Amino acid sequence: MKLEVIENLNAEIFLTHIQIDELNRCSDSEKRARLFLMLIELRPTKIPTESFVIGTSRIGSAKIGDGKLIEKLRKGNQKKPTMQ
Repeated sequence: MKLEVIENLNAEIFLTHIQIDELNRCSDSEKRARLFLMLIELRPTKIPTESFVIGTSRIGSAKIGDGKLIEKLRKGNQKKPTMQ
C-alpha cells in the first residue's frame, strides 16, 4: 500500500491495542519492523476499544460498558455455514 494514497485522503487514522498486539505477534521480524515503520508514518490516533474483554483487553486501553456492543459485533461476525 502506498502511504501517499492514504495521506492524500486527509483521513484520520485510528488504532487500538488490538492492532498493536497483532503486529507484535508477527513472527517475521523484518516484516514486523516494516509494519511498525508504516504505522509510525501514518501517525494514527490511539483510542480505547469500545468494550473490555477479559483475557484480551488491556487496562487503560479499553472501555468498560454494558456488553451490548460486543455481543452485537459477535453475532454479526459468526462464521456462516458453507454450502456443500
